[in-house]
Amino acid sequence: MISLHKTIATNSWRHLGRQVTSVGPSTLPIGGCSIRRLHGVLGGKLLKIGRISTSNAFVVEIGNFRLVYVNPRYRGYRRAAGKVFNDCPWPIDYDHLLSAKLAAALGFSYVLIARILPQANRSHGRLERLPSGKVYLSLHSTCLADARILSKWINRRPSAGHLPYRSVNVANIGLTLKQKGVWAFSLGFEGPLSPNPSLSPF
Repeated sequence: MISLHKTIATNSWRHLGRQVTSVGPSTLPIGGCSIRRLHGVLGGKLLKIGRISTSNAFVVEIGNFRLVYVNPRYRGYRRAAGKVFNDCPWPIDYDHLLSAKLAAALGFSYVLIARILPQANRSHGRLERLPSGKVYLSLHSTCLADARILSKWINRRPSAGHLPYRSVNVANIGLTLKQKGVWAFSLGFEGPLSPNPSLSPF
């Protein structure tokens, strides 16, 4: 008899996506004006990364996620991310989900870092420049992903309909189980957390 039950391999994106319970892309801030504001939204544990000043980078630990936030002007963000994320078996870029220049222009002091496939990450570059004309400072203390950033988050190239980021264009899009696994992996999620000697409470 043929079974209609879908088997999910333990090493698949779907298996990883099934384990995600604590956070989701529609409510996770990609930028914030202060540590206090981000912690107020996220809760969890605040962690320092080695000797790196928290004015430059810090981690919020929620469930099995360790979210790396960095100052958009901090040039050592790749080194900071490397102390938190596990080694990846394929080439990746560590990058700001909200472009560093735009985050600074909008008045955000911290931006979420993700690991993205290089070809997908770099294809978004043309949409991550500062818009021409007047830049409006954000009226919010945190900001969420729009549809274009969500595509970047799951290693997809931008589509023809995607626009430069505006904090009012928040994405409200569900993900398939596979996409949720890719999204979680981009944040460093790989299942239960292992001890990390580079991290300490502050």
